Amino acid sequence: MSVSVFYIITGAQGEGKSTRCLSLANQLRKNDEKVGGLIAVGYWKDGVRSAFDLLDLSTNLKQEFASREEKENWKAHKSFYFNPKTIQWGKAVLEKAVAEKDWIILDEIGKIDMSGELWGEVFSKLQKIPNKKWILSVRNLFVEDVIQHWNLKNTKVLQITDHLIF
Repeated sequence: MSVSVFYIITGAQGEGKSTRCLSLANQLRKNDEKVGGLIAVGYWKDGVRSAFDLLDLSTNLKQEFASREEKENWKAHKSFYFNPKTIQWGKAVLEKAVAEKDWIILDEIGKIDMSGELWGEVFSKLQKIPNKKWILSVRNLFVEDVIQHWNLKNTKVLQITDHLIF
């Protein structure tokens, strides 16, 4: 394989894309595949998504990533504040995963990334590296935009409800 493959797991907001990505990572590991990347672990408060940690799939380390509560030196975007230190850490995690692993999971990529924020810049660079298998979680509203923005070839779009075995 000389070109990378992009599996896009899609569904609505809060439908379980992150959980599915984590499940796929575990399934791939059971098949002795080398898996790395990032999962956004969400937390709920009073029926509303309140915060996210970022999980490094290679080390199982987590860092505080986003919160609805304003925090000093965190960058505001819509109703969330993002931890710039965790964003830098996440970029390094992705770069290391691409260097060392065959499968890279990026949960999630979308509109904010297409504007060059969060994972946009690093993904623009890393997705061009050949011979990788990517699993991207993308909200169903943004799938075609993501594919076009990064000119992704060799994509397979999979609904969150699809039975997925790799």
